Amino acid sequence: MELRSFAQVLASKQGGIYLKPGKSYRRVLTHQEVVEIFGEVPEYSIRYGLSISVNKLSEDSYEVIVKRTGG
Repeated sequence: MELRSFAQVLASKQGGIYLKPGKSYRRVLTHQEVVEIFGEVPEYSIRYGLSISVNKLSEDSYEVIVKRTGG
């Protein structure tokens, strides 16, 4: 998984983000954006202190939810 790419996509969409522990960030992305970031469409992943879940909304859109798990 390319977290740097993921961070770049989030930053380009919102001008940067800061996650507090326990708070989540939601973003709707296209199938192509999700595959570019993760290499596949993951259902759930925990990496680098972040829990990442991807929910399919329609044929070409996914809701990505990122939550900081550590302090």
